[in-house]
Amino acid sequence: MRRSYGCPPQIGGDHVIEALSQIAPVTFVRGNNDDSDGYDIIRVTIGDRRILLTHIYRPELLHQDVDVIVFGHSHQPRNEVVSGVLLFNPASAGPRRFKLPVMVGVIEGKRAYHIELAR
Repeated sequence: MRRSYGCPPQIGGDHVIEALSQIAPVTFVRGNNDDSDGYDIIRVTIGDRRILLTHIYRPELLHQDVDVIVFGHSHQPRNEVVSGVLLFNPASAGPRRFKLPVMVGVIEGKRAYHIELAR
């Protein structure tokens, strides 16, 4: 089964999108280090989950008609339900940012979790 990957943290260059596209379809928003202001929004539906992708989370996004908000910017892992909406920051899988863990976030069906990567 091919899966879609969302990329809310900084992408790091079009070569990353091209490489991921060889694995599965990719839906992404650019971040503030990708020549964007980080406020773009893309909505996708995967299965029965309505997902909003953005780089910079803002509380007013909780009023959108979505089940999940995936965002990056802070690189701080987050997996929390607020007002019935899953707020999910997958963290950063690239070079260590600040003193934050290097990890990836995964959403499978109704389950969301993080996997720390050895560095």
